[in-house]
Amino acid sequence: MPVDLDFLKRIINVQWGGKQFLYSDAEGMWTSTDGQDWTQLDNSVPATSLAFVDGTWIAVSEADYDQVWRSTDNAGTWESISIASNMRATCAAAMKPKGTDGEGKPLPGVLAVLGIGTFGYRVYTSNDGGDTWSQAFQFANDQVEGLPGGHGLSGCGGALFVAAQQIQHKAISIPPFGDTHYIAYQNGMLYVSTDGMGFSGSMVWGPGDAGWDSVTGFWSMGYATGGVGYDDRAQQFCLTGFKFDRDGNNKLMQKTSNDPNFSTGDGAEIASDSQPLAGGFPIAGGSTEDDAPAEFATGYTIEQNPDAATPDFNIYAAFISGEKTLLKTVPNDFAGYAFSNVNFNNGTFAAVITATNLSQIYIASPSSSFSLAHSGTPIVWDKSVAAALAVGSVSAP
Repeated sequence: MPVDLDFLKRIINVQWGGKQFLYSDAEGMWTSTDGQDWTQLDNSVPATSLAFVDGTWIAVSEADYDQVWRSTDNAGTWESISIASNMRATCAAAMKPKGTDGEGKPLPGVLAVLGIGTFGYRVYTSNDGGDTWSQAFQFANDQVEGLPGGHGLSGCGGALFVAAQQIQHKAISIPPFGDTHYIAYQNGMLYVSTDGMGFSGSMVWGPGDAGWDSVTGFWSMGYATGGVGYDDRAQQFCLTGFKFDRDGNNKLMQKTSNDPNFSTGDGAEIASDSQPLAGGFPIAGGSTEDDAPAEFATGYTIEQNPDAATPDFNIYAAFISGEKTLLKTVPNDFAGYAFSNVNFNNGTFAAVITATNLSQIYIASPSSSFSLAHSGTPIVWDKSVAAALAVGSVSAP
């Protein structure tokens, strides 16, 4: 089915690891250890994406188009930094490489920023706390970032992941709409780096044959790759993917791996619906019991009554083990810019949902139902809404 790429960018980035949640919305920045009690920080930036490693925070604001900030004092103060010229930063990620250097010291953490410009899509990385940046990945001409609802950049488990969808540009006639141009997903690609510099890639969802089937009236089968999460206790990765099926159903899928390299195949289903469905990015991992299996949670939205002038959206948080929570039903006042974003810290999953005039945090222990913990105000720009949530070291005032 047709894919609205602008709508698909409303579900944002997630990282795992650290001691406190850091949440950003239009009212400022807030921190919490347990996800239940939140304290507002004295200083803030309007971040729509956050990442942390080795004592450094990176904040990206799509609302300010090209703004990237850094904090080296646990989110106490922020400074504006430059990544690359003529680039609009869209999201940030971070990871801590495994292993040691020649002197036996831990390898430095890697910060990453995904951006778009006249050059297309690129990923820039830094292994010196954001002092210097270098290009680490360039999307091919027939590729775009992210899965329906995501930006396509993840960092966890000692690796960085870039989701790059192979696409086809379609100029077709679809009754009763006439001649229309669409971008259709075909194959879901995943590129992996364990040092933040060199990436290797493979097709993990597909192959697809994206195109319009005039007989059935549906798009032919196409795939997209989403986010990667990591359960540190179980030492297991989980990858999300999306399938546009010939029967008109949209399927959000997942599969797990004990290392950063995933095999090709559909995996298990998280959700499916004949109505427009978006989500699966980000995904967070976390389990608390020694003998418990790995656990992962993600968020997604399902559009209700898509033919209506302003159709409603159901926003969910879901564990891949099966527990799903309907967090909110929201009106599509901003053409569907609603999202659900999940993170994990200290035994607690936190999900942020954002829609028109709405930003809320829901929390849950592994495999349980999510409940409302905090309400705020989303960052708004150009008929878009967003907030950010990540985990790292934060000094409460």
